Amino acid sequence: METPCIIPYAPRPLQWRFHQQRTRFCVLLCHRRFGKTVAAVNDLLRAALRTSRTDWRAAYAAPYLGQAKAVAWDYLRHFAGVIPGTRFHEGELRCDLPNGARIRLYGTDNAQALRGLYLDDLVLDEPADIPREVWSQILRPALADRQGRALFCGTPKGCDNLLHDVWQLAGSLGAAEGWSRFRFPASQTGYLPQAELDAARRGMSEAEYQQEFECSFAAVRGAYYAAQLDAADLAGRICPLPVSSDLPVHTAWDLGKERPRPTALRDAAFATAAT
Repeated sequence: METPCIIPYAPRPLQWRFHQQRTRFCVLLCHRRFGKTVAAVNDLLRAALRTSRTDWRAAYAAPYLGQAKAVAWDYLRHFAGVIPGTRFHEGELRCDLPNGARIRLYGTDNAQALRGLYLDDLVLDEPADIPREVWSQILRPALADRQGRALFCGTPKGCDNLLHDVWQLAGSLGAAEGWSRFRFPASQTGYLPQAELDAARRGMSEAEYQQEFECSFAAVRGAYYAAQLDAADLAGRICPLPVSSDLPVHTAWDLGKERPRPTALRDAAFATAAT
């Protein structure tokens, strides 16, 4: 009879909620110091130890290989190190578990080197800094034949990036299509002391604070309606809507561009006249 092995991980309530409710594709938005890396590493370990495949493979990918090593390698060694028979390959940043499963760290800065992999599980850390095509052209196909899982975890960084794309996709497709999403702002988790949050707020712009600690996509410096957009998003009021063909449709666009200075307009007019 095998001796049971206890991994030294006690998830916080919201981490436990993530572990229990996540689906095949999952987006995890959380404030700084929430513990997303610890949760992600242990989620991989749980899947690795439960698999019946002897060739199970997982990747923990960050924008840079050094970043993946700095944030995840020590955690992987700590939590997997208590499992008898586990081997670590420092040069490859690879963990081999006794049942044949492997977890390896990667950097997407060398994305072409990831072509040809097959994956049963994947974590994309800080996907706002990862080019969209790395997911769509390289990593998504790597999951196909094994019907592998993918977790996107990070902090918002505006709306023009992969993290915002998959957040919106998870909201529109939902669990019926295998997608789930979680948003854990500091004002709701209670994981950081209020005095520390107040001190951070005093040392940051409001937009920076809303982005890093309140998980706001709309928190762009100078954005006038950031708070209103955040409230609408949290309430589920930003979503695809059906269009009725017998009614007029009006759209409004804020391009976020400064108007040309009068001198620039004058110079452009002179150049046009000269030609």
